[in-house]
Amino acid sequence: SFLERVKPQFIPQVSDVYNQPTGRVWDIREDANLDRYFQLTRTHIREFGRPRLFHTIGLAERMCSADRSVNMRFKRMAYERILSQVEREWPGAPVLVASWDFLMNWYPEEVRSLLDTLDSARHIVLDYTADSTDERNNYKTWGLFHTYPWIFGIFHAFEPCSDLRGDYHELSARLREAREDPMCRGLVFWPELAHSDTLMLEFFARSGWSEVDEDTFLETFCRDRYGQDMALYPAWAALWPMLPLRVWRLDREGAVEDIHQEYFFDVLGCKRLCCWTPEALGEFGREAQRLPQLLAQGAQVLRELAGAQTNLMPFHRRDSVDIARTALGRVANALLSRLICRASRGEWDDAESEAYVHLLEFLCRVLDSHPDYSQSRSLELLRAECPVNDSFEPALKKNL
Repeated sequence: SFLERVKPQFIPQVSDVYNQPTGRVWDIREDANLDRYFQLTRTHIREFGRPRLFHTIGLAERMCSADRSVNMRFKRMAYERILSQVEREWPGAPVLVASWDFLMNWYPEEVRSLLDTLDSARHIVLDYTADSTDERNNYKTWGLFHTYPWIFGIFHAFEPCSDLRGDYHELSARLREAREDPMCRGLVFWPELAHSDTLMLEFFARSGWSEVDEDTFLETFCRDRYGQDMALYPAWAALWPMLPLRVWRLDREGAVEDIHQEYFFDVLGCKRLCCWTPEALGEFGREAQRLPQLLAQGAQVLRELAGAQTNLMPFHRRDSVDIARTALGRVANALLSRLICRASRGEWDDAESEAYVHLLEFLCRVLDSHPDYSQSRSLELLRAECPVNDSFEPALKKNL
């Protein structure tokens, strides 16, 4: 209704992402549009508290021009106008400058150039992507480490990736360095989903207070969680080597978290395999080579779970499902990679194809065994609490 009444001008948008009117950005080159955004901020301060900490992500993922240099000038302009407005209205107030767009669209030298224009006394970079495995574009190459005030963030779960994952060895090393960096101002957890990774949540919480020894963390976690019998420890221990195989990353080449997130839709859309890049097929090949090892590891995980299913508490049961679905998902990824690699060579194996279908059916049954994974139950619980917009359910299903 606001857009229909006021009809604000939008910043140019050259991509289909966020191109609906409700997802576009009002043209903040115009003072009136910038003021409209800040009216929301003023209202929040008036109703809910005081202006003690602000946050901006700039223009985030928006692409204002096909010309990259023009696009970057827009982004720099947005930071300058937003930060200047905060300083005018609330002098000296600290602002968190979020890193998401840096990781997606900026080059390290561009981030460093932006830092030169910021005030380190009141502008803090919130790097909630510090656990990304892309070494070329992160808090070190941006010039934050030991140089500029920043916050170490564990992003961990990118949108649909809700299973158990993480390279705890690498993460422990990064956290150790961050703890020793006097410019690191804190630790933040930012998962993009409701049902996050129990193991990572515990690791994060413990890391906030002291250094965690990754060699003993799993045993300590199980003893604290299940008691002296450590009910599910054998299953967790069997899963442990599979966790680092799905660590999230995002780089400018578009390799996001899990290679199958992007390419699985090509399979469903019947795109020709020759459209896929050699780099992508090479990654599928490396994944496919792990299939024998993952089959053995997955089978061991399920055997350990089968021996631990008696007299479990409700949260034990939830942990069991998380462990099982993660192990099955790793095997499914490797088997799909094997099928894709063979298909790219003009080969096909009906038996392996059927095995993949059966594996997915089994994974569905595992998820169906616990109500937390039921969208229907989620909607029922929501409706029991408050009225739900009629368009919510179809929108949810469409997103899924």
